[in-house]
Amino acid sequence: MSARYGCDTSTATPVYVVYIYVSKWLAKMTWLLIDTESDIVVEIPATALPPETVRTQWERLGDDEAKEAFGQKLGELLESSLIDCLDSDLKPPTAAQTSYAIAIAKRLGVPASAEVFRFRNVMTHFLREHAPVFKALATSSSKTRPRKIGTE
Repeated sequence: MSARYGCDTSTATPVYVVYIYVSKWLAKMTWLLIDTESDIVVEIPATALPPETVRTQWERLGDDEAKEAFGQKLGELLESSLIDCLDSDLKPPTAAQTSYAIAIAKRLGVPASAEVFRFRNVMTHFLREHAPVFKALATSSSKTRPRKIGTE
């Protein structure tokens, strides 16, 4: 049994192919994650999942639309799990870091490279460099705002 999940090969995006290898003698399943651009193959043992479970689920999906939705969900879960396995400097920035960096870049007029939004370590460096000035401006502008004086 094999399945293929990947992305459009007509784009510059790398194609990741997932094959399922089932050993009939050992009744165990191994997922193979293959990066076709760099010839990386990662074996992912699925020892707690009987092979017939995946077959049954696939058969139940029926039409192409349901299979595509299943593949999309599997891709999202796999991507999330892969991110968890990366070294911390290779992980993408958090949503909070990204929002903060955008606010800093707009307020200070400093450019934020694509790498800032791609890698957490580059983002951390950007924030360490620019956050103190951003905070100082925010503090000074709050002190110079006119205050509403209450009536007697």
